[in-house]
Amino acid sequence: MISRAKQLKLSGFLGAVLVLAFAGLALAASSTTLLGYQIDSLGFVDNGNGTSTWTYAITADGNEARALSHWTLGIGTCYDIVSPADDSAYTTLTSGFGCGSTYSCQASTCTVVHGNDATTGITGIKFEDCSPQLDGSQPLPRTHMFQFTVDRVPSLGGDVTVGVKPGGEIAKGDIAGPACSPSAVALNGFSASGLPASEGWLLVAALIALGLTGSVITVRRARLSPGGEK
Repeated sequence: MISRAKQLKLSGFLGAVLVLAFAGLALAASSTTLLGYQIDSLGFVDNGNGTSTWTYAITADGNEARALSHWTLGIGTCYDIVSPADDSAYTTLTSGFGCGSTYSCQASTCTVVHGNDATTGITGIKFEDCSPQLDGSQPLPRTHMFQFTVDRVPSLGGDVTVGVKPGGEIAKGDIAGPACSPSAVALNGFSASGLPASEGWLLVAALIALGLTGSVITVRRARLSPGGEK
């Protein structure tokens, strides 16, 4: 038979595991791979002025049949894009956000387009005609790191649509981004500083874990009462 001390230790351990499991979900980056291009949502930061800045990494690892002509990210209609401006030139980031450690970031200059992308059918922000383009012809893996700013700060993340167009091919998927309402992937939203977008999720996870742990302890104590299991 398991002693009371061991039972309490076990219940405490299970509670800790649950807390860590939920915390891991809350801190996990949202990622999808389309036609060989890995797209990572690195979350957003609250700029303190009613705007939020979002960061995305797109990586080519050699499995791409064609160079990336453009990619488009859907943005909820409740947001307006603050920067970069429509029809402006944008240079991808080469420092911070894991550049030099997680990612091998390459500088590339792209054209920014706001609105509907007729090719993918996605309405949001499009980065096209990047020079150099991402493809499988240079030392790999290589990453283009993108940022943009919108005029709202969400409390939780949601699903948006992302699309890529390498050559004549098109592929679309879902990724965490600036949606107007939270969705099932809200736990994947986190700030670029590495903290959850809403620390309330961690509190909820902790409360769930503590509730389950308390239930286990109550059951064990009942069994250890006089006339019960010893």
